[in-house]
Amino acid sequence: MVRVQVIAGAARRGNAARGRAQCGELRGGDLWRIVKQRLTLIAITFSVVYVLIVAATFLVYRYAPLYPAEAYVRLLPPKEGLEEA
Repeated sequence: MVRVQVIAGAARRGNAARGRAQCGELRGGDLWRIVKQRLTLIAITFSVVYVLIVAATFLVYRYAPLYPAEAYVRLLPPKEGLEEA
C-alpha cells in the first residue's frame, strides 16, 4: 500500500496537465493567469492603500507643518557721527 500526502494548495492542477511548466516553474502565462484571477483583490488593495496615503498626507499637511517657526527682526538705525569713507 502506498501512502500519499497532499499538502493543501500544492495540488498540481492545470499546468502539469497541459504540459506548460514543470513542478515549481512559473512562466509568463502562469503569472498573467494568477494576476487575472486576483484582479479584484489587487484593485481593492490598491484603492485602500491609495485612500490611506491621501488621507495621511492631508492630515500631516494640515496638522503637522514641517517647520513651525516664528522670527522677529529688529532694525537698528545707524549711529550718528559715522562718516562714510
